[in-house]
Amino acid sequence: MNCELQIAIHSPTERSMMPLSIRLGRIHTYHRSCLNTAKQASVVVASLLFLLLMSLWGQKNAVFSQAIQEATPKESTPLTHSTPILQSSAKSAPSKTLVLIYAVGDNDLSESMLRLLNNAERSADNPNLAIWMMLDGPGEQDSVLYQLQPDTDPNCPSYNDFSCGGRYSEGQNRWQWSEESARPESITQFVTQTLALNGDPAQLILALVGHGSGWSPQRQEEAQVQSSEDPFPGTPGWWQPKYGGLLLDLTPQISSLSTAALGEALNPERLGRSIDLLYLDACSMSMFEVAYELRNDAHYLLASPNWGWAAFPYDQFLSADTIPSGDLDVRTIAESWMSIEANKLISDHYPFTLALTDLTQMAQLRAATDQLADTLRQTLPTNRAMLGTLASQSARYDRDYDGIIDRWDSYVDLADFARRVEGGLEDAASQSAAQQLQTVLATAIVTQTIAGGTPWNFPDQVWAWPNAGGMSIYLPLNRDADEWQRKDYSANALQSARDGAWDELLESWWDTDAPEGPPCEGACPPPAPIPPQDSAENEDLYSYSYHLFSDPLSPHVGEQTNLFLTLHRQGGKQTVEDIKVRFFLGYPYPNEAVGSGTLLGESEIRFLNPRGSDQSTLIPWTPEAAGAYTICARIDPTKRVVEDNEANNVICRTVN
Repeated sequence: MNCELQIAIHSPTERSMMPLSIRLGRIHTYHRSCLNTAKQASVVVASLLFLLLMSLWGQKNAVFSQAIQEATPKESTPLTHSTPILQSSAKSAPSKTLVLIYAVGDNDLSESMLRLLNNAERSADNPNLAIWMMLDGPGEQDSVLYQLQPDTDPNCPSYNDFSCGGRYSEGQNRWQWSEESARPESITQFVTQTLALNGDPAQLILALVGHGSGWSPQRQEEAQVQSSEDPFPGTPGWWQPKYGGLLLDLTPQISSLSTAALGEALNPERLGRSIDLLYLDACSMSMFEVAYELRNDAHYLLASPNWGWAAFPYDQFLSADTIPSGDLDVRTIAESWMSIEANKLISDHYPFTLALTDLTQMAQLRAATDQLADTLRQTLPTNRAMLGTLASQSARYDRDYDGIIDRWDSYVDLADFARRVEGGLEDAASQSAAQQLQTVLATAIVTQTIAGGTPWNFPDQVWAWPNAGGMSIYLPLNRDADEWQRKDYSANALQSARDGAWDELLESWWDTDAPEGPPCEGACPPPAPIPPQDSAENEDLYSYSYHLFSDPLSPHVGEQTNLFLTLHRQGGKQTVEDIKVRFFLGYPYPNEAVGSGTLLGESEIRFLNPRGSDQSTLIPWTPEAAGAYTICARIDPTKRVVEDNEANNVICRTVN
């Protein structure tokens, strides 16, 4: 899923990339042997009519045949998906960097995708790039492939004017594209055909933009019937909150990409080359299971383990200031993109996570994950309860998209879990395996950027990820909430489960079959809206990561830095006095059994009125070495103030 970005004045002008609640009709399939003679005859007649119509269609669209062989690598299985084949008067000169943007807005993201298109056009004059974009709009016959032309008009192209007054000409720099944009064949052909018209660029960057939800299986009873010759097994994974997937597409049928289908769509044997930088501009896609599936498809993966806000600053991504040379390496480009998006989200006070992963390290990471999984299995059942506790205390990401990050969310930060295992279990083998996993993960995650805060659409929630490593993993170890999706976490759905041992750890920990599901017919309804908390009785002390200050902003080694927090109060009837705030270097765990941060000092706020705000007194701190530090503040550590919500009393941020 990818989620709504709302500007600072809080009008939802930039649309949400959250999953929609969609009720799907059951797909009925029939085996050929079930047809009687009469039915067979009707099928023959229908087939002849179909072939006649396709012949007429082929005469009208002559671009549908010859170039499919030119654009598809010879070693690939022939594709049967009807995607237009690009023809142009002349091929473009080979560019050193080719940027491809594949945006699926056939959903509630349609207007945001137009904004992305028009933003990208602003930098289409960058001579160091060739930029192509496919946009699937919200209706029928509105999927268009553009060879982007420079322009600053924010309202053109649009869904009512694809040519933008003639600036885009059919067959020259604009082509009608397939409506089935969530099918892997469409993505494969998008890449191969644009490559065919752009020579062999030194660097290939691909951005897949739309809704996402982390790992996603194909469920056989929900999927279309596919023959043994189908070149894309494992597709489609039907989009629902209960199933998820990538690139939700509502027309002509509701579908999305399963994890296996994503890997197949980008298979280098199909594309003719690997991708240098893959940006999954969607929610929850910085995930071990997804990254392992893509390990041979791309060098670097840029993605978020949590919600991905629809910021879409592609004008800055593609500008000559960001990419001043065609020789600029993709790692530098990716790090610049992270910085650009982070600055935009921070300025609008959005909590976010972004990570850049070196996919060449995924084999080593899977081996380290297997070692930890195998070691933990050997400690069961002795450490079963403790393992569940450590998992519940680990940093996690909003997997059910209800806006509340809690122990019910089973997307757990892999690095934080390993760190807690190292400090929370006593056996040396588990500690060693957890330490090794952290070492490998630190190499695989090239860089990450995280900022906690309050999402605009859940104003009573504070999201923070202290000690997070930038990659999640599926870890449903909650005895109070077994997940029926757990039965789909298997070798049938994921390459990581075929090759690795994490699924075996989950099976051993539960030691029982997953419950039947889903718990509701069709798509489950959305969660009930959170009631407004504006009553005087709703007492709550809270703050944000961007209200945890250091002075100076960038501390210097050996020099004193002053720390303070701006504290806010919701509700209440009386003025409260002498509110304490403790500052820590590291996270102040509620459970001291797994360690705690170093206490730097305790400050106070003399008094705070109902619905008021004030700053704490200063706490001095002198960093002893260069590097990144996690600074945390615990609000009202002795729980002197009785609050309705105690879960948002720890605020953290990273300072450098």
